[in-house]
Parts: sequence; C-alpha cells; structure tokens
Amino acid sequence: GSSAASAKPAASPRAAPAAASTSSPAAAAKSAPAAEEPAPKPPAPDPSVEDLRIARAKFDAALYEQVIADLKGIVSRDSSGATASTASLLIGKAYERQNRLDEAAAAYVELRTKFPSTASAVEGTFSLADLVQRSKRGDRNQAARDLYTEIVTLSADSAWAPRALARRARNSRLTEPAA
Repeated sequence: GSSAASAKPAASPRAAPAAASTSSPAAAAKSAPAAEEPAPKPPAPDPSVEDLRIARAKFDAALYEQVIADLKGIVSRDSSGATASTASLLIGKAYERQNRLDEAAAAYVELRTKFPSTASAVEGTFSLADLVQRSKRGDRNQAARDLYTEIVTLSADSAWAPRALARRARNSRLTEPAA
C-alpha cells in the first residue's frame, strides 16, 4: 500500500502544472502557440555573403586569380541574387586590375545580360563604357557615348548617372571635329 500512496503524490505535482496552464482560456492561448511554434530562428546567414566579403579582402590584397575563381563560384551557386551581381561586377574589376581588358569587358557584358536591373549592372555599364573608350575599336567613341547615354536614360536616379553625363560630354568634346 505504501508504494501506491507514494506513487500518487509523485504523479500529482507533474499533472498539476499542465492542468493549471489549460484551466483558463487565456493561459491556454498563451501556452498553445509556444508549444506548437518554437520561437522563430533568425535566418541562416547566406554563405555567399561571407564568401563575397572574403573575396573583397582578397581583391584588396591584389590576389586577383584567387578572387576571380572565388567570385565565379559565388555566381554559379547564387545565380539570381544581389550577391551574384556584385560578384560579377568584381570579376570585371579584377580582370581590369590585371590589365586583361577583353576578359573585363566580357565580364561586364555578362553582368549586364544576367542582372540588367541591378545597381551592379549600372556600375558595370559605366566600366564597360570606359573600357570601350580606351579600346582600339573604330566606333569606340560612339559606342562609349551610347553606353553612357543608356545609364543616364535607364538609371537616372543612380549615382552613376551624373558621372555618365560628364563622361559623355567629355567624350563629345574630344571627338567632334573642330569647326
């Protein structure tokens, strides 16, 4: 008999908190969501963001070959996000730093094609226009002017628009025949 008596009081305290929490509707409402939905966890950090931060550090350290490889990995993993467009822009800039101007131009063209409405594409267009202007193309002045005009027209609110206007004006003064 004593074991049954000791078992009953032991079970009773365990049951009491559950009974108390469901005894009032307010208590049930407060405890039910907590039981069903754990507190939302913060979103997991995007690994591409960290990879991009590391790539920028390598860029700053002039480790361009490593940067290009790392950034191409980011673009292939995160092919649609803002991180990918930023990585694409940095690929072009790394090629420019290496004086690999054809590869830089190709990177900017790819950026403009894959991520046309991003801030990175606007900056890439500006960089592409500068590369075209410095190239040996016969139509380089008009092609660069067209790119600068595209920035002004399509991204007038961008920080790059006033710069593009200034470059376009300078380009026009340099290339128009004297009267």
